Amino acid sequence: MNTLELQQRLDKQIKRKEKVERAIERTQGEIKELKSKAANTIQVAGLNWALCNLGTDLDTPHGRHYTFDEAQKAIPDGWRLPTFDEFKQLHDRTTHEWINRDGLNGMLFTDTDNGNEIFFPAAGHRDYTDGALLAVGTQGVYWSSSIGNATYGLYLNFHAGYVYPQLDTNRMYGFPLRCVQ
Repeated sequence: MNTLELQQRLDKQIKRKEKVERAIERTQGEIKELKSKAANTIQVAGLNWALCNLGTDLDTPHGRHYTFDEAQKAIPDGWRLPTFDEFKQLHDRTTHEWINRDGLNGMLFTDTDNGNEIFFPAAGHRDYTDGALLAVGTQGVYWSSSIGNATYGLYLNFHAGYVYPQLDTNRMYGFPLRCVQ
């Protein structure tokens, strides 16, 4: 075997090694992403729910408020909004308790099959006429992915004494979002 052939063999081996290393990095990245997603979800009523509202941070513990159309565009890859029927399942397959958690009022949903719990803060809503943030701490309203008609979207609504899983209203209101996988 001459020097040129040896160099070509070595180049092929180096390329194969680099290809394998890139594949390992991709796989490790995918595993990390899956673990991260799994750590940030909980299964309740047959769905994996995000543990917090979209846009939640230290300054906005309730998350951002989105119009229905903004909501459809804001969802991160790998996530989606629950459907109207999935909010009904959340209602039907859980117990509901109005509680205060870490200074936030809201509804605790406890899965009647597996005992898992998920807390939805009473984040109120943003009025579409003047942009005012209303009912924070007393009402929870969350957009579904389901459309009522040309101007209405379907949502989950709760107060201290009740949970209504299937209501519709003007899609210009700003509601928080809870994503599912």
